[in-house]
Amino acid sequence: MSVWPGALLVNGELVGTWRRQVGRVTVRAWRPLEPEVKETVEEEVSGMPIESVRKEVRWSTSDVPL
Repeated sequence: MSVWPGALLVNGELVGTWRRQVGRVTVRAWRPLEPEVKETVEEEVSGMPIESVRKEVRWSTSDVPL
């Protein structure tokens, strides 16, 4: 089951979207993100009420506008 996408906000700026499907969260960033931002996102995902033994974050920047 897939969940509607959510907004990825960094310091009040909309920088991408995320979508959850089972134990996986796919983040589509619209610009390169700093390592500390990615770490914070992964910490947030680990605290999500996802019914899965393993929680995985996938990062995608393929849709970044030029």
